[in-house]
Amino acid sequence: MGESSVVDAHLSEQLIRELRRLGIEPQEIPVLALPATVTIADFVERLRELPDGAGIAEVTRLISSLPRSEPPPWAVWPDPGDRFSYADYRAAFALINAAPDELARHYTEPPRHVSTEVLALLSLVSPDLAERVDAFRTEIWRERTAMGASPEVVETAQIRWSEIREKLAGAVMSGDGE
Repeated sequence: MGESSVVDAHLSEQLIRELRRLGIEPQEIPVLALPATVTIADFVERLRELPDGAGIAEVTRLISSLPRSEPPPWAVWPDPGDRFSYADYRAAFALINAAPDELARHYTEPPRHVSTEVLALLSLVSPDLAERVDAFRTEIWRERTAMGASPEVVETAQIRWSEIREKLAGAVMSGDGE
């Protein structure tokens, strides 16, 4: 067993001990999803601040109050409105064999939120769709720059866009789109 496994086992024991002190059996929380900003050790410390027997409601409240990280600006896109149709989304998700009808329906019904990965997939469908995606991205980055986005953020966004698009294009070309 490596050092990391020993630390993980020790933290797991501490976590279980704290949950039981609070009146909770570990199986009552089958999955513990902590934000990326909070380590298990930090969470155990926060549990120690709760009174004995606090119960599941207090632990749930604690989990809800944990700080969440903001997604990077290159990963967040506003509602594209009607720029992309059901057929556009369907064609994009068909490229990676990913339930195209269900996903197309999801992305065309408000609220519409798209990720960089979805935009990249759309851009791989056809040259026309690639132009529409680029026009959308350019419009949004102009707005963000006008609102104070730094040149470094814009450059990082462009680098991440290229990396994501290249990775997806490779997967589509190799047939590993799943």
